[in-house]
Amino acid sequence: MATQESKTYHRGDGFGIASLPGFKSPVVVLEADLLTHLGRVWHAANARLATALPGQGLDAARDLCQLLAPIFKHFGAATVEHSAEGPVPNSTQAILRELDEIAKRLEEFDPDNWPGGRGKA
Repeated sequence: MATQESKTYHRGDGFGIASLPGFKSPVVVLEADLLTHLGRVWHAANARLATALPGQGLDAARDLCQLLAPIFKHFGAATVEHSAEGPVPNSTQAILRELDEIAKRLEEFDPDNWPGGRGKA
């Protein structure tokens, strides 16, 4: 995929994951409403976790994790897809050539006609 192309990998509720010119990997784009909501949830979690009462911040942490979970899930999948679209590194190309050569030799292999084999009768 050329670096000047853009592609949307996922469109979720309030966010999207896309490749954009100028970035090496996919980016997460948050809509203003989701970002505002995320800020409120983060602020509540931060305030509750700062309290002295044990367990007080667990609901806030759970809410924050629930809000971020789909973003991280789809970002991971988009990163894998984006990597698969890029050029194959030279070292990987060399390995693929070697594997092709091995596959070719295996196809041509005659178990009865090789040093140590039974030979043809």
